[in-house]
Amino acid sequence: MNTSHIDKSALFSRIAKRYDRINTVISLGADRLWRSKTASLCDTTPLARVADLCSGTGELALVIARSKTPLASISCYDISQTMLDIARQKYHNAKRTQPMPHFEFITADCAALPCPDNEFDLCTCAFGLRNTDDPAKTVSEMFRILKPRGRLCILEFTLPKTPVLRKMYMMYFRFVLPILAALFGGDRRAYEYFVKSVCRWDMNVDVPAMLTAADFKNVRTTKLTLGIAAIYTAEKP
Repeated sequence: MNTSHIDKSALFSRIAKRYDRINTVISLGADRLWRSKTASLCDTTPLARVADLCSGTGELALVIARSKTPLASISCYDISQTMLDIARQKYHNAKRTQPMPHFEFITADCAALPCPDNEFDLCTCAFGLRNTDDPAKTVSEMFRILKPRGRLCILEFTLPKTPVLRKMYMMYFRFVLPILAALFGGDRRAYEYFVKSVCRWDMNVDVPAMLTAADFKNVRTTKLTLGIAAIYTAEKP
């Protein structure tokens, strides 16, 4: 499957109700722990304004909203209105049981965000940067919308660098995922897209170099679960 010519808005809208399950299967069930770790590295200041790009069903935004630091607002951006509708429902459900910051849900291309420069204190993105048509431009948008000294946190799939672990994980991708896709009633083409997008991303993209090229400083990488994911943090000078 050539992942570069897929209508991603249509793909993500089609699988919106199964998207969280797909991430759980591909992550071997570790995605919730990864989001919690990402939120802990966000280092938000009181009443911060947060932009969550490629927000999808809002899972990371909601984890951040539940952090101990009170936030002013979280703006969720995604190309799929269907995904954001699910995120909105999750938010309204969460509000019934606990205080939450103000949320807004904006359908937008994350490489061309409809917001002013220097608008946010924190910019986050979970499992979405590799799915954008222009990751470098999306990173530049993150830099643009952040205030000076604003913080960036990106959670993304990678592949293990250790040869044995890499081989085992690739066998999981090739032989186990199709079975799980069938068992869970998933969209097999969607699973194939996610697998190929992770492999293509790992081979072709150097995220720390991309962040440095966009003028971010203090770029750091935190590897997760034997290298099948990583959190990238950086700051705008």
